[in-house]
Amino acid sequence: MLTAQATIIQVAQETQQKHHKEYFDRFTTERTEFPVGSYVLVNYSDDLPPSKLHTYCRGPYKVVKQDELNLNRYTVQNLVTGKLEDFPNKQLKPYIVSEHHEEPDLVAMQDEDYEIVEKIISHTPKKLHGTPKGKIFFYVKYRGEPENKQPTKVPYADLRDNGTLHDYLTSIKAVSLIPARYKWGRDGPPPDSTDS
Repeated sequence: MLTAQATIIQVAQETQQKHHKEYFDRFTTERTEFPVGSYVLVNYSDDLPPSKLHTYCRGPYKVVKQDELNLNRYTVQNLVTGKLEDFPNKQLKPYIVSEHHEEPDLVAMQDEDYEIVEKIISHTPKKLHGTPKGKIFFYVKYRGEPENKQPTKVPYADLRDNGTLHDYLTSIKAVSLIPARYKWGRDGPPPDSTDS
């Protein structure tokens, strides 16, 4: 009986090992590839979404690179913050960009409860020079809003890092309100400006 039992255990172990090998072989050969520049959604993994109104995926994110040592790991860029994050292949799924869907950056903004500033309409007070920054407001039109909607009044502090505001301030000759880190533009100083 002991010999028969040992034989049964050995057969069961070999069968289990065979099943494990088949399972892992199947998933390593059927790994989904995400080309650099494509868009992906990221599963929350073990975490739950922030609320019942959120989906079980975040994003979309833009694929920046695939890890050279671990092909199951990708670096993706948050389209809202620009931050780079690493995720395993199993947490990613493709985000299909088509003419029937909104642009990926707009969807990402909505996912993180942000809105894209389409245009600065005007500001208050009319005289900006000498006015404390805490008392300056801008009237904003967000992308996707109906044309007949009244512009939203937004304080300077909430917009000071926004590129659309910087363009507006430049056009009305109020560049002193653009934070110093953006004075050269978002790409930094011109290459020859450090030579002198």
